[in-house]
Amino acid sequence: TGTFLRWHRVSLAYAPEVVPLLLVSRTPTYTTTIEMRGSQRVELKQVTGSGVAAGFALSPLGMEAQLALARGWRVFGNLAAGAVWFDRDVPEPYTRAFNYTFEFGAGLQTAVSDGWSFRSGYTFHHLSNAGSGQINPGLNGHVVTVGIARRLGARG
Repeated sequence: TGTFLRWHRVSLAYAPEVVPLLLVSRTPTYTTTIEMRGSQRVELKQVTGSGVAAGFALSPLGMEAQLALARGWRVFGNLAAGAVWFDRDVPEPYTRAFNYTFEFGAGLQTAVSDGWSFRSGYTFHHLSNAGSGQINPGLNGHVVTVGIARRLGARG
């Protein structure tokens, strides 16, 4: 995070997010075949089962508000928007492997060293292809988050 406003015990920060591994369970697996219909190339997807889809997410549009509770302890609320790239169409065939994301959440953070914090909380996460796929069912998730945070510009 990068704090840009402080007022008493409240701070507002730019909070981009990188998720190196995003897993979505119970996602259909399928085989893809190409069929020519006249001069048109058509992809046909046959569902073969279900499994875990893996993705990488980047949310460069993020904001976070924090309230200091006690020395080293803070409660936070955040929201972010970005994109996620999966290894196949998510959440169904004929959607897209590329999806847009929006999320908001809240939690508790404690400092562990200069510039580094441990945090846990809840996040409501939405993803969809924003109508860019053949279908756009979207996917909403209720996520328990546990992780580390690095304050931008911190030393050490």
